[in-house]
Amino acid sequence: MGQPITVTVGSLAAADPDGISASQIAAGAQPLVLNGALTNGQTANNVALSQSPSGAGNLTLNGSLVSSSVAMLFGKKIYITSAGNDSGVTFTVTGQAFGTMGGPFAVTEVITGANTSVVSSVHEYYSISKIAISGASAAAVTVGTNGIATLDHARRVIITSAGDETGNTFTLTGTDASGTPISEVVTGVDTAAASSVLDYKTVTNIVTSAATTAAITVGTNGLAASPWVRFDDYAANSQVSVQASVTGTVNYTVQQTMQDPNDLANPVAPADVQWLDCTDTNLVAQTATKYGGYVLAPIFARVLLNSGDGSVSTVFRQAYLA
Repeated sequence: MGQPITVTVGSLAAADPDGISASQIAAGAQPLVLNGALTNGQTANNVALSQSPSGAGNLTLNGSLVSSSVAMLFGKKIYITSAGNDSGVTFTVTGQAFGTMGGPFAVTEVITGANTSVVSSVHEYYSISKIAISGASAAAVTVGTNGIATLDHARRVIITSAGDETGNTFTLTGTDASGTPISEVVTGVDTAAASSVLDYKTVTNIVTSAATTAAITVGTNGLAASPWVRFDDYAANSQVSVQASVTGTVNYTVQQTMQDPNDLANPVAPADVQWLDCTDTNLVAQTATKYGGYVLAPIFARVLLNSGDGSVSTVFRQAYLA
Protein backbone atom coordinates (compact mmCIF):
# COMPACT_ATOMS: atom_id res chain seq x y z
CA MET A 1 0.00 0.00 0.00
CA GLY A 2 2.69 2.50 1.02
CA GLN A 3 0.74 5.65 0.24
CA PRO A 4 -1.82 6.69 2.87
CA ILE A 5 -5.53 6.40 2.11
CA THR A 6 -7.99 8.86 3.64
CA VAL A 7 -11.72 8.21 4.07
CA THR A 8 -14.34 10.47 5.60
CA VAL A 9 -17.74 9.79 7.13
CA GLY A 10 -20.19 12.57 8.10
CA SER A 11 -21.39 15.08 8.70
CA LEU A 12 -24.92 13.73 8.32
CA ALA A 13 -28.16 15.61 7.95
CA ALA A 14 -30.66 15.01 10.72
CA ALA A 15 -32.33 11.61 10.78
CA ASP A 16 -35.57 11.50 8.79
CA PRO A 17 -37.55 8.28 9.45
CA ASP A 18 -40.06 8.87 6.63
CA GLY A 19 -37.88 10.83 4.22
CA ILE A 20 -37.76 8.03 1.62
CA SER A 21 -41.28 6.61 1.85
CA ALA A 22 -44.13 8.35 3.64
CA SER A 23 -46.54 6.21 5.68
CA GLN A 24 -48.21 3.52 3.57
CA ILE A 25 -49.68 0.02 3.78
CA ALA A 26 -48.66 -2.58 1.20
CA ALA A 27 -51.53 -4.87 0.11
CA GLY A 28 -49.16 -7.60 -1.07
CA ALA A 29 -45.71 -8.33 -2.45
CA GLN A 30 -45.11 -5.09 -4.29
CA PRO A 31 -42.82 -2.05 -4.59
CA LEU A 32 -43.26 0.73 -2.06
CA VAL A 33 -43.91 4.26 -3.23
CA LEU A 34 -40.84 6.47 -2.86
CA ASN A 35 -42.46 9.80 -2.03
CA GLY A 36 -40.76 11.21 1.06
CA ALA A 37 -39.04 14.55 1.51
CA LEU A 38 -35.67 13.09 0.51
CA THR A 39 -36.91 11.84 -2.86
CA ASN A 40 -36.94 13.69 -6.15
CA GLY A 41 -38.91 13.21 -9.34
CA GLN A 42 -42.13 12.14 -7.63
CA THR A 43 -45.41 13.92 -8.36
CA ALA A 44 -48.74 12.59 -7.15
CA ASN A 45 -50.86 13.80 -10.08
CA ASN A 46 -48.73 14.34 -13.20
CA VAL A 47 -50.45 11.41 -14.97
CA ALA A 48 -54.03 11.88 -13.77
CA LEU A 49 -55.43 14.78 -11.78
CA SER A 50 -57.85 14.21 -8.91
CA GLN A 51 -61.06 12.46 -10.04
CA SER A 52 -63.76 10.23 -8.56
CA PRO A 53 -64.99 7.65 -11.09
CA SER A 54 -68.62 6.64 -10.50
CA GLY A 55 -68.15 3.21 -12.08
CA ALA A 56 -65.93 1.04 -14.23
CA GLY A 57 -64.18 2.88 -17.04
CA ASN A 58 -61.03 4.70 -18.01
CA LEU A 59 -59.45 7.38 -15.87
CA THR A 60 -58.93 10.71 -17.57
CA LEU A 61 -55.23 11.14 -18.27
CA ASN A 62 -54.88 14.88 -17.78
CA GLY A 63 -51.71 15.43 -15.78
CA SER A 64 -48.72 17.54 -16.80
CA LEU A 65 -46.98 14.57 -18.49
CA VAL A 66 -49.92 13.88 -20.81
CA SER A 67 -49.94 14.90 -24.47
CA SER A 68 -52.59 13.74 -26.96
CA SER A 69 -54.08 11.42 -24.30
CA VAL A 70 -50.74 9.60 -23.76
CA ALA A 71 -48.61 10.02 -20.64
CA MET A 72 -44.88 10.11 -21.43
CA LEU A 73 -42.90 8.88 -18.43
CA PHE A 74 -39.58 7.81 -19.99
CA GLY A 75 -38.81 5.04 -17.50
CA LYS A 76 -40.61 5.73 -14.23
CA LYS A 77 -42.91 3.73 -12.00
CA ILE A 78 -46.33 5.23 -11.36
CA TYR A 79 -48.27 5.32 -8.12
CA ILE A 80 -51.97 5.66 -7.41
CA THR A 81 -53.22 7.65 -4.43
CA SER A 82 -56.63 6.77 -3.02
CA ALA A 83 -58.38 9.17 -0.66
CA GLY A 84 -60.83 6.37 0.28
CA ASN A 85 -60.84 2.58 0.52
CA ASP A 86 -60.16 1.34 -3.00
CA SER A 87 -58.93 -2.10 -1.95
CA GLY A 88 -61.97 -3.62 -3.70
CA VAL A 89 -61.15 -2.23 -7.14
CA THR A 90 -58.28 -2.68 -9.56
CA PHE A 91 -56.53 -0.35 -11.96
CA THR A 92 -55.43 -1.87 -15.28
CA VAL A 93 -52.54 0.06 -16.78
CA THR A 94 -51.84 -0.23 -20.52
CA GLY A 95 -48.67 1.17 -21.99
CA GLN A 96 -45.06 0.58 -22.86
CA ALA A 97 -42.49 -0.38 -20.22
CA PHE A 98 -38.80 -1.08 -19.82
CA GLY A 99 -37.40 -4.45 -18.73
CA THR A 100 -34.12 -6.22 -18.09
CA MET A 101 -33.64 -6.63 -21.85
CA GLY A 102 -34.37 -2.97 -22.55
CA GLY A 103 -37.48 -1.67 -24.20
CA PRO A 104 -39.91 -0.21 -24.54
CA PHE A 105 -42.32 -3.14 -24.94
CA ALA A 106 -46.12 -3.36 -24.72
CA VAL A 107 -47.40 -4.28 -21.27
CA THR A 108 -50.62 -4.49 -19.28
CA GLU A 109 -50.41 -4.39 -15.48
CA VAL A 110 -53.18 -4.82 -12.93
CA ILE A 111 -52.77 -2.84 -9.69
CA THR A 112 -55.03 -3.39 -6.68
CA GLY A 113 -56.20 -0.13 -5.14
CA ALA A 114 -55.05 1.06 -1.73
CA ASN A 115 -57.07 1.79 1.40
CA THR A 116 -56.59 5.52 2.01
CA SER A 117 -52.99 5.14 0.95
CA VAL A 118 -50.74 4.79 -2.10
CA VAL A 119 -49.74 1.87 -4.30
CA SER A 120 -46.93 1.59 -6.84
CA SER A 121 -46.68 -0.12 -10.19
CA VAL A 122 -44.15 -2.89 -10.72
CA HIS A 123 -43.15 -1.77 -14.21
CA GLU A 124 -41.18 1.30 -15.18
CA TYR A 125 -43.16 2.93 -17.96
CA TYR A 126 -41.99 4.66 -21.09
CA SER A 127 -45.56 5.72 -21.85
CA ILE A 128 -49.12 5.01 -20.69
CA SER A 129 -52.11 5.12 -23.00
CA LYS A 130 -54.85 3.94 -20.65
CA ILE A 131 -55.67 3.31 -16.97
CA ALA A 132 -58.98 1.52 -16.42
CA ILE A 133 -60.67 1.20 -13.03
CA SER A 134 -62.82 -1.89 -12.42
CA GLY A 135 -65.53 -0.06 -10.47
CA ALA A 136 -66.43 3.15 -8.70
CA SER A 137 -63.71 4.66 -6.51
CA ALA A 138 -64.52 5.26 -2.85
CA ALA A 139 -63.24 8.83 -3.11
CA ALA A 140 -60.84 10.86 -5.20
CA VAL A 141 -57.86 9.20 -6.88
CA THR A 142 -54.76 10.63 -8.53
CA VAL A 143 -51.97 9.01 -10.54
CA GLY A 144 -48.39 10.23 -10.62
CA THR A 145 -44.77 9.16 -10.91
CA ASN A 146 -42.56 7.52 -8.29
CA GLY A 147 -39.35 9.19 -7.13
CA ILE A 148 -35.77 8.25 -6.31
CA ALA A 149 -34.25 9.02 -2.93
CA THR A 150 -30.93 10.87 -3.00
CA LEU A 151 -29.35 11.15 0.44
CA ASP A 152 -26.84 13.71 1.71
CA HIS A 153 -24.19 11.02 2.24
CA ALA A 154 -24.14 7.27 1.86
CA ARG A 155 -25.86 6.15 5.07
CA ARG A 156 -28.13 3.57 6.65
CA VAL A 157 -31.76 3.19 5.62
CA ILE A 158 -34.40 2.27 8.20
CA ILE A 159 -37.83 0.70 7.76
CA THR A 160 -40.15 1.57 10.63
CA SER A 161 -43.16 -0.67 11.24
CA ALA A 162 -46.36 0.26 13.07
CA GLY A 163 -47.21 -3.47 13.26
CA ASP A 164 -45.46 -6.82 13.40
CA GLU A 165 -43.45 -7.27 10.20
CA THR A 166 -41.20 -10.08 11.45
CA GLY A 167 -42.63 -12.34 8.74
CA ASN A 168 -41.93 -9.81 5.99
CA THR A 169 -38.78 -8.82 4.14
CA PHE A 170 -37.92 -5.68 2.22
CA THR A 171 -35.51 -5.76 -0.71
CA LEU A 172 -33.61 -2.48 -0.99
CA THR A 173 -31.93 -1.44 -4.22
CA GLY A 174 -29.80 1.63 -4.85
CA THR A 175 -26.23 2.83 -5.13
CA ASP A 176 -23.34 3.36 -2.72
CA ALA A 177 -21.10 6.41 -2.31
CA SER A 178 -19.21 5.65 -5.53
CA GLY A 179 -22.37 5.07 -7.58
CA THR A 180 -21.97 1.28 -7.62
CA PRO A 181 -25.31 -0.60 -7.59
CA ILE A 182 -26.00 -2.32 -4.26
CA SER A 183 -28.90 -4.33 -2.87
CA GLU A 184 -29.84 -6.25 0.26
CA VAL A 185 -32.78 -7.89 1.99
CA VAL A 186 -33.90 -6.37 5.32
CA THR A 187 -36.09 -8.44 7.62
CA GLY A 188 -38.97 -6.54 9.18
CA VAL A 189 -39.38 -6.11 12.93
CA ASP A 190 -42.26 -5.71 15.38
CA THR A 191 -43.34 -2.07 15.95
CA ALA A 192 -39.78 -0.79 15.62
CA ALA A 193 -37.18 0.20 13.04
CA ALA A 194 -35.16 -2.32 11.03
CA SER A 195 -31.90 -1.02 9.56
CA SER A 196 -29.99 -1.76 6.40
CA VAL A 197 -26.48 -3.15 6.69
CA LEU A 198 -25.14 -1.27 3.67
CA ASP A 199 -24.88 2.48 3.24
CA TYR A 200 -26.99 4.02 0.46
CA LYS A 201 -26.37 7.24 -1.42
CA THR A 202 -29.50 6.62 -3.50
CA VAL A 203 -32.49 4.34 -3.05
CA THR A 204 -34.23 3.40 -6.29
CA ASN A 205 -36.54 0.55 -5.27
CA ILE A 206 -37.98 -1.14 -2.16
CA VAL A 207 -40.05 -4.30 -2.59
CA THR A 208 -42.01 -6.06 0.16
CA SER A 209 -42.24 -9.85 0.22
CA ALA A 210 -45.87 -9.77 1.39
CA ALA A 211 -48.63 -7.46 2.57
CA THR A 212 -47.70 -5.33 5.57
CA THR A 213 -49.71 -5.74 8.76
CA ALA A 214 -49.88 -1.98 9.32
CA ALA A 215 -48.37 1.25 8.08
CA ILE A 216 -44.64 1.49 7.42
CA THR A 217 -42.26 4.34 6.67
CA VAL A 218 -38.77 4.34 5.19
CA GLY A 219 -36.08 6.86 5.98
CA THR A 220 -32.74 7.41 7.67
CA ASN A 221 -31.19 7.25 11.13
CA GLY A 222 -27.93 8.73 12.37
CA LEU A 223 -25.61 5.88 11.35
CA ALA A 224 -23.21 5.66 8.42
CA ALA A 225 -19.93 4.02 7.50
CA SER A 226 -17.05 5.32 5.44
CA PRO A 227 -15.98 3.77 2.14
CA TRP A 228 -14.04 0.55 2.63
CA VAL A 229 -10.23 0.65 2.64
CA ARG A 230 -8.59 -2.32 0.88
CA PHE A 231 -5.12 -3.28 2.13
CA ASP A 232 -2.27 -4.79 0.11
CA ASP A 233 -2.27 -8.59 0.17
CA TYR A 234 1.42 -8.64 -0.70
CA ALA A 235 2.17 -6.87 2.57
CA ALA A 236 -0.40 -8.62 4.72
CA ASN A 237 2.05 -9.18 7.58
CA SER A 238 2.81 -5.46 7.84
CA GLN A 239 1.58 -2.94 10.36
CA VAL A 240 -1.10 -0.31 9.64
CA SER A 241 -1.08 3.14 11.24
CA VAL A 242 -4.44 4.85 11.71
CA GLN A 243 -5.29 8.43 12.64
CA ALA A 244 -8.93 9.46 13.05
CA SER A 245 -9.42 13.23 13.09
CA VAL A 246 -12.70 14.55 14.47
CA THR A 247 -14.63 17.66 13.50
CA GLY A 248 -17.66 18.53 15.62
CA THR A 249 -19.51 16.08 17.84
CA VAL A 250 -19.26 12.39 16.95
CA ASN A 251 -18.89 8.90 18.32
CA TYR A 252 -17.02 6.56 15.97
CA THR A 253 -15.42 3.12 15.76
CA VAL A 254 -12.79 1.79 13.37
CA GLN A 255 -13.75 -1.69 12.16
CA GLN A 256 -12.15 -4.41 10.06
CA THR A 257 -13.02 -7.66 8.30
CA MET A 258 -11.15 -10.61 6.81
CA GLN A 259 -14.02 -11.40 4.42
CA ASP A 260 -13.89 -10.32 0.80
CA PRO A 261 -16.79 -10.01 -1.68
CA ASN A 262 -14.25 -10.33 -4.50
CA ASP A 263 -12.57 -13.52 -3.24
CA LEU A 264 -12.56 -16.01 -6.10
CA ALA A 265 -12.74 -19.06 -3.81
CA ASN A 266 -14.95 -17.86 -0.94
CA PRO A 267 -16.78 -14.64 -1.85
CA VAL A 268 -19.08 -13.06 0.72
CA ALA A 269 -21.92 -10.78 -0.36
CA PRO A 270 -21.32 -7.17 0.78
CA ALA A 271 -24.43 -7.22 2.97
CA ASP A 272 -23.21 -10.44 4.66
CA VAL A 273 -19.70 -9.26 5.49
CA GLN A 274 -19.07 -9.40 9.24
CA TRP A 275 -17.35 -6.32 10.64
CA LEU A 276 -15.50 -6.47 13.96
CA ASP A 277 -14.40 -3.58 16.14
CA CYS A 278 -10.71 -2.74 15.96
CA THR A 279 -8.58 -4.69 18.44
CA ASP A 280 -6.95 -1.36 19.35
CA THR A 281 -9.48 0.01 21.85
CA ASN A 282 -8.06 3.48 21.26
CA LEU A 283 -10.12 3.42 18.04
CA VAL A 284 -13.39 2.05 19.45
CA ALA A 285 -16.35 4.22 20.57
CA GLN A 286 -14.23 7.37 20.55
CA THR A 287 -15.34 11.00 20.50
CA ALA A 288 -12.01 12.77 19.93
CA THR A 289 -9.10 12.63 17.50
CA LYS A 290 -7.14 9.41 18.10
CA TYR A 291 -4.13 7.50 16.81
CA GLY A 292 -3.81 3.72 16.73
CA GLY A 293 -3.34 0.86 14.35
CA TYR A 294 -3.12 -2.81 13.44
CA VAL A 295 -0.23 -5.15 14.18
CA LEU A 296 -1.19 -7.09 11.04
CA ALA A 297 -3.18 -5.70 8.14
CA PRO A 298 -6.76 -6.96 7.72
CA ILE A 299 -8.34 -7.25 4.26
CA PHE A 300 -10.68 -4.26 4.66
CA ALA A 301 -11.21 -1.51 7.22
CA ARG A 302 -13.80 1.22 7.58
CA VAL A 303 -14.98 3.85 10.06
CA LEU A 304 -18.46 3.54 11.56
CA LEU A 305 -20.17 6.75 12.66
CA ASN A 306 -22.20 5.66 15.68
CA SER A 307 -23.78 9.03 16.40
CA GLY A 308 -23.30 12.76 16.21
CA ASP A 309 -23.59 15.59 13.69
CA GLY A 310 -19.86 15.99 13.06
CA SER A 311 -17.43 14.12 10.81
CA VAL A 312 -14.40 11.84 11.04
CA SER A 313 -11.55 11.95 8.53
CA THR A 314 -9.37 8.87 8.92
CA VAL A 315 -5.95 8.15 7.42
CA PHE A 316 -4.80 4.53 6.99
CA ARG A 317 -1.16 3.85 6.12
CA GLN A 318 0.07 0.31 5.61
CA ALA A 319 3.79 -0.27 6.02
CA TYR A 320 5.52 -1.04 2.74
CA LEU A 321 7.57 -4.22 2.63
CA ALA A 322 10.22 -4.44 -0.10
